[in-house]
Amino acid sequence: MNPNLAAPAFELSHVNAGEGAERLVVLFETVFQHAVSPQDWAWKYAHAASFHTIACAPDGSLLGHAGVQFAGHLPNGRKAGQVCDVMVHPAHRGQLQGGVFARMLGELAAEAGRRDYGLCYGFPGDRPAKLGVRLGVYDEVARPREAVFMPQAASLWERVWWVVHELDTATFARRLDAEAAARVVVRRTAEQVLWRYVQAPRVYRYFVVGPRWRAATLVVKDGGDGTLLVVDVLGAARCTSACLQLLANVSRHTVRAWAHLVTGAQGEAEPTPLVTIELAQLPGRSRPDNWFDDGRPGDVDIY
Repeated sequence: MNPNLAAPAFELSHVNAGEGAERLVVLFETVFQHAVSPQDWAWKYAHAASFHTIACAPDGSLLGHAGVQFAGHLPNGRKAGQVCDVMVHPAHRGQLQGGVFARMLGELAAEAGRRDYGLCYGFPGDRPAKLGVRLGVYDEVARPREAVFMPQAASLWERVWWVVHELDTATFARRLDAEAAARVVVRRTAEQVLWRYVQAPRVYRYFVVGPRWRAATLVVKDGGDGTLLVVDVLGAARCTSACLQLLANVSRHTVRAWAHLVTGAQGEAEPTPLVTIELAQLPGRSRPDNWFDDGRPGDVDIY
């Protein structure tokens, strides 16, 4: 990175959810070296409260993008958003305070404040997280670790008093009204959860796991290499390690989940390649101190 490079001329603007998808998916593929379809992009930012901050050169060419995906409401009624798809064209990187990255994130935070967001968080990798902290646009919150549970033989107690039951999509959808609001800090509606999983372009599975009198509903996806990745927990503030161990035992697959989703012994904890951040420049931030530990905003199937 060369801070002495001449800062490129660019303009910042905001567009509403889903606008300009055709151009943005081209930038996405250029930056991340894999494709996303305009349809998948439109799904990702489908909620009307989501928005995009973009940087364009004087000729209109796209230099950068940062999005805020609506994630639910805080207890005080203000919005919570997940910062997604922060990207700068490779030909326009290398600036510090006056560059595309810093100014775009600063303007993203200002616009989020104008739209009554009280919390904007994200999960960048280590290098962009460090850069954001250095420039004062990110505050680092945590470095998540992943709990890993290997299949074992289920005990007699588990076989008699505990349940592992896979739900079909229709049954899962019917359970959402009672379970979608289970998050302690960031509250979601059944409609939001239905959009996030049932209407998503990827396939999820749904399990009821735990003691018969207090089971949780787990949202799970194929993590590759024969593993199951737990991406959400409904119907409980957290999931116990015993629940995840039982899922591993019954499915005969290794089960992985971010450790902050799990109470009790956390299996074999491993580092993830991500850092949890929040926007440092968001005006009037009102996040509860326990939002990461107890609220779990954001899903963990992002890497």
